[in-house]
Amino acid sequence: MMTTKKIFSRTIGFVSACMMTLTMAAYVPAKADNAPTEEQTAKLINEIEIFVNQARKEAGLKPVYVVPYLNEVAAVRAEESSESFAHTRNGGTEGFETIIDTDIAPYGFAAENLACGFGDTETTFEQWRHSEKHWASIVNPTITHMGVGVYYDPEKPYEWYWQQTFIRSDVEFADQYLPSDTVVVPTGDGDVDGDASISVFDYTLITDYVRKQHEKYPVYFNEAQREAADCFRDGLITEADAKVVCRYLLGEYDSVVFEF
Repeated sequence: MMTTKKIFSRTIGFVSACMMTLTMAAYVPAKADNAPTEEQTAKLINEIEIFVNQARKEAGLKPVYVVPYLNEVAAVRAEESSESFAHTRNGGTEGFETIIDTDIAPYGFAAENLACGFGDTETTFEQWRHSEKHWASIVNPTITHMGVGVYYDPEKPYEWYWQQTFIRSDVEFADQYLPSDTVVVPTGDGDVDGDASISVFDYTLITDYVRKQHEKYPVYFNEAQREAADCFRDGLITEADAKVVCRYLLGEYDSVVFEF
């Protein structure tokens, strides 16, 4: 375990540091069986994103939107930081911002915050709150979008690694959203986004869910959303379910439910 002095000596860039404010004796490492599930990971990420906009509201600033792609970026950077806690990639030859595909997320400005050592969102966010440069990124009035990632490995020195990606972009992303602690509750079959209607947004959500289930960072549906998306009532959500919703929207089907 590194001392606080050594940790701060590894601070690189203008927006990040591994801020271990507790002493060696006070640090209690997470157990191997504390590895977060997919659902728990999504909850942790959402909590950090909510904290960001709460802080911005207190500062009289506009909220920033979450972009799922930037969450993916942040997840990769969180894992990379467990290998090299720095704002550079590939052995220091590239800046952190090179991970952002500008064809997907064009931006005029990018910044990141890193943290490590704690598995709860409150303590992690307090590390950033008590760091002037980290906090400056969170309450930067010009940023518009963000992503958050967390990585856990009990074999790494600090076990928990966190990353925030912030960008300023003029683009309005189709899937951007404001984080909320309100659980999505579908009102009926096909209403995956819980807005009391079946629309192209539901079709898009189901398509993304299916497409990303075999990727490293899949889309998360709660139990009610999975039930609403399961048009064939077979316990599975596949491309066929998405096609049913699509054909319903085109007026080809009278219902989004097909039971056999």
